[in-house]
Amino acid sequence: MWDAIFNFYNVLDLDELLEQEAEQLHDYVQDAFCSECGAYYGELESDDRDIRCEYCGEHAVCSLSELLNF
Repeated sequence: MWDAIFNFYNVLDLDELLEQEAEQLHDYVQDAFCSECGAYYGELESDDRDIRCEYCGEHAVCSLSELLNF
C-alpha cells in the first residue's frame, strides 16, 4: 500500500511524504487511499475511514491522516 501512495505523491519515503503534505494533513478534506490495495480514492473528510473500496471491495478506504494514525 505505501508504495502506491509514495508513487502517487512522487516521494521516496514517509519522511518526504510528511514534509511535502504537511499542510494537507491539517485540511478538513484530504486525499484518501485504500489501506488494503493502495488505490487512490479521491478526497474525503479527514476523519472518514472504513469506506468500501471500489477496486478491491474491502472497507478499508480512509483519509491520508487516518492512514498515518495506524
